[in-house]
Amino acid sequence: MYGEVTSALHGAMTQLLQMRRPSYFLGGANGNRQATTTPDERAAATAKILRYRKVIWDYALDLAEAATPVYAIDGWEAPRRLLHWLATDQPKTENLPGARGANAAELAAVQDSRLAEAWRRAALAALTGRERELPIVAEEIRFDEARILVRDAADLTWALLTLDARYFPLPGWRRLSTKSKWQDAYSTKAPHLVDSALSAAQLASAWGRHITDAEAGVVDRLGFRAPAPLMPSPYPFGFDGALAAQHNLYLRLGYEFPSADALAAIVRAQRMTSALAAHAAETVDADALVIRSGRRAENYQTLLGLLADRVASPLGRGQDAAADAEAAQRAMEDAVAAGDRPSPEHLDWLRALFTMTDARVAARINQGIADQRYLVWTEHALAGVTLGGVHRVVRKYEPINGRNHPNLYAAIKQFAPPSGQPERFVESAHAHGRDAFRRAVEAAGEKDKSRIYHGNGMSLGARTAASMLAR
Repeated sequence: MYGEVTSALHGAMTQLLQMRRPSYFLGGANGNRQATTTPDERAAATAKILRYRKVIWDYALDLAEAATPVYAIDGWEAPRRLLHWLATDQPKTENLPGARGANAAELAAVQDSRLAEAWRRAALAALTGRERELPIVAEEIRFDEARILVRDAADLTWALLTLDARYFPLPGWRRLSTKSKWQDAYSTKAPHLVDSALSAAQLASAWGRHITDAEAGVVDRLGFRAPAPLMPSPYPFGFDGALAAQHNLYLRLGYEFPSADALAAIVRAQRMTSALAAHAAETVDADALVIRSGRRAENYQTLLGLLADRVASPLGRGQDAAADAEAAQRAMEDAVAAGDRPSPEHLDWLRALFTMTDARVAARINQGIADQRYLVWTEHALAGVTLGGVHRVVRKYEPINGRNHPNLYAAIKQFAPPSGQPERFVESAHAHGRDAFRRAVEAAGEKDKSRIYHGNGMSLGARTAASMLAR
């Protein structure tokens, strides 16, 4: 999910912001500490870091591009400025050491130094977000939620520029911009240029700052999700078996497109399963589920009448899904016949699985109509070939539309969520981390400008004076 990638990236970048002397963490000399690596080894590590940095910068650019409208909208000037500077200051592959980007070996192999390893983990999280999460997020995100992506891109850019100003002593280091930087991390003079990537990142971060954990949690739940595993078969008896089969039915409807015959078999079995579930819920006085399951059985009865004998499909499979639907029906029949009483957990799972299955059935039917995989017969015609000199009467099929099968559209609406969109979950586990990351970026910049490098709060000049007095 997008939130997991963002959390991993923020964790690695926060660790980098806390490493205040990059040369020291690469094995360079520091005060009385002798160097533990050679200049060539530090230069090789710096080259890897530059390649890692490009992966992260490219991800920030893609985030801004996915979130920012292509046309001008009032109030979106800050994101557009950030996008401009991300594209302007984007590191070029030909300017990287070796004139190449990070390869698979550099991204997969654990690095020797803590500094290079933190950069590698940040680059790996950015690559995962760019290649796996962002394409899905860009398709699912709503316009009013895009500001969360803008803030993530802005904070990430701000952190990269802060580190860029700190890394100038490393051998072979190449600055991101000629404008978006302090003179160096150790200077007491820190010019803040309005026309720069740094100011654009800070402005865009402030622009997207006022978001709630609930709003961020919705976006964090978007993206790639590993498919849930199928429940093992043969299924157990009773309600446990019905839940396992219903779970697998939901998954299989997502794995493969069902043919019209398989879809009709699924709808027929789900009608019976819903009626049996209503009877079982009545035995424990679960009135809400009784009403809901009874209404669901009626909806599936209506849908079955619209599908049977009228809708056909030249493509599709779905035999396994139909078998699972029938298995759920048989298991529910066994439970009702034996007089079993469902537990509250059984009822909760039935309610959730019914809702999920209904949404997926509606999505598959809408897909079949849109892609012309499902056809409807409207009239009879004579076959083009003869059998014994006689032309047979055959059905003539055509793509489904609102004129030739209007009642099907009304029936599908009974299964989709009220908003017509998939359910959007709220999860705030990663949302609060954005504020912590922004505070870490701000604190790192302030400490760099005030020349404070350690937790004792003393500047370099104060510590030098104190050491001289101690002598």
